[in-house]
Amino acid sequence: YSQPVREDLIRQRIAEIKQQGGIAAVSATPVAALRFGKAIAEAGADLIQPITPTFSSHADLVKLRQVCGRPLSLQLMEGTWMAKMDRAQIQAVAGMATYPIVSLLTVVHALRTNLAALAERCGQPMGDLPVPRATMAEFKQVIGWADLEQLQARLELNPASNTR
Repeated sequence: YSQPVREDLIRQRIAEIKQQGGIAAVSATPVAALRFGKAIAEAGADLIQPITPTFSSHADLVKLRQVCGRPLSLQLMEGTWMAKMDRAQIQAVAGMATYPIVSLLTVVHALRTNLAALAERCGQPMGDLPVPRATMAEFKQVIGWADLEQLQARLELNPASNTR
């Protein structure tokens, strides 16, 4: 980047996102977070997300939380120091902490296990699989099927609103 980061542009962009009804989530490195954290919070950012690999200690997160004056959003990645924090440490700095990769790893394992079982059966009835699967109703609820159907109906009734 050839231009330095400008606080006024950070504030402006957060305001634009909020005015459009969006969720303003800001990710930051330690230097930028400590320098602009207060402005980010004052501008109304909904989430302040430290970029995990760039922070090196719980003390850094405590410092960022103090500068921002609000709880942080943490992504606790397996194999990083953040994933080793205990509950008290997490609660001291975060309003929200997720394990974003855990669900994907779980799905991949279940998928491999069930596909291997299906391959062994080779054309036989599916029957029960080693990892139980969701019902179609559960699947539709998870992916927001009803919302998709409503959107499709709205677009079919008003093709002019379909702005591909």
